[in-house]
Formats: sequence, structure tokens, C-alpha cells
Amino acid sequence: MLCFRIFLRTLGLMFATALLVVGYFVAPTLFLSVDQVTAGNLVGQLLSYLNNALLVILLALLIITIGRMDRFVHNWLLLISVIIVVTTEYWISPLMQAIKSAYPSGLTKMSPDWTAFAMWHGIYQLLFLILIFSLFIWSVINLKGLILNNKIDDKKSL
Repeated sequence: MLCFRIFLRTLGLMFATALLVVGYFVAPTLFLSVDQVTAGNLVGQLLSYLNNALLVILLALLIITIGRMDRFVHNWLLLISVIIVVTTEYWISPLMQAIKSAYPSGLTKMSPDWTAFAMWHGIYQLLFLILIFSLFIWSVINLKGLILNNKIDDKKSL
């Protein structure tokens, strides 16, 4: 049972790591390796898959924590994470995709819609970083609490 509780609390770390890898290692590598349109589409697909999987996990964690408020702390970070994922995946990403789709050969800095795209991309990036930090902080706090509670339980059994 302890392994399962540890697993639940490390899900935030796992997804924070996956987001970091895709956003800050895979994306720049793709943009250096292939043309910008293909790289943008691939990164968009990867982030979309990751966001949808994360949303399912976050909702499951929220459902699990409803009955166990005493065992999980800072659940508001999970709620913030859900709001960020829904906002980025179902509002900002479609807006950015609509802007990009108007330019089949690729959106350039000379395009009239470049400033709108850059603004939405910047907002997405800011929310992306907040999401990573929220997941990381939630996991670390809950793992720390789990470890401290187990130490207290071990002392009680002596």
C-alpha cells in the first residue's frame, strides 16, 4: 500500500519531468532538425497528447484526494494544474493553431498575425512553467508529508 501512495505522489514529478523534456529538450531539437512548420506541428501534437494524459491523471488524483484530504496536502495546486491544462489545451492551443493555419507555408515574423501568435505563445509558455512548478511542488510536499508520517508511525510502533 505504501508503494501505491508513493506512486500517486510521484505522478506530479513524472508529468513535470515529461513536460520539461518535451518543452525544453525535444522542441528545440526538432526546430533545429526539421523545418519550422513540421517541428511546430510535431511539438503541438506531443504537447496535446501529454496534456490530455495529464488531464486524466489530474482529475483522477482530485477524485482520490476528495476522500483523503488528511493524507494529501495542497490540493489547490492540483486544481490550478487542471485549470491550466484545460486553458492551454482547449483555448490557447486552438487559437494558436487557427493563426498558424492561415499560413500553410509557415508563419513568419513578417506575417501580419505574428504579434498575435507571439502573444498567445508567450501566455502559453508562462502557463506551461506555472504548471511544471505546480506539479513539482505538489509532489514534493506530499512525498515529504508521506515520509514524515511514516517516520512518526514507525516511532509509535516502537
